[in-house]
Amino acid sequence: MNSMYRGLTEDGKVVFGWLNESHDNFDGIFYHITPRGTALTYKVTFASLAQFTGKHDKNKKPIYGSFEIDGVMTEGGDLVKWDNSIGIVKWDGSKAHFDVEEFYRGSQDCPGCIFSENAVVEIIEGGE
Repeated sequence: MNSMYRGLTEDGKVVFGWLNESHDNFDGIFYHITPRGTALTYKVTFASLAQFTGKHDKNKKPIYGSFEIDGVMTEGGDLVKWDNSIGIVKWDGSKAHFDVEEFYRGSQDCPGCIFSENAVVEIIEGGE
């Protein structure tokens, strides 16, 4: 499933779909995901949110990364492995792409720009 966003409901259910922001006087700002092709909507926790990077790991699983909303980074990005390095996929707004800052070998054109290096990564935690 290659939905644009992934999140966890308060009871721990993983949902995929389109992300929406809502406001009310009781909860303030909250986020919900609407799966493709349904009218259902699921309230998800902010910290769990992740966006599909457009890339897949070596096992063909879609890779999701943390991203910023109003200057605050979500925490739902996948934990991935590349050779002997492990890191979390995050959006880097200064470079306008997803990357893994823990991955750097000195030979890369862009430190941490794992996806621009076409490296074969594996999801360790997260995924579908």
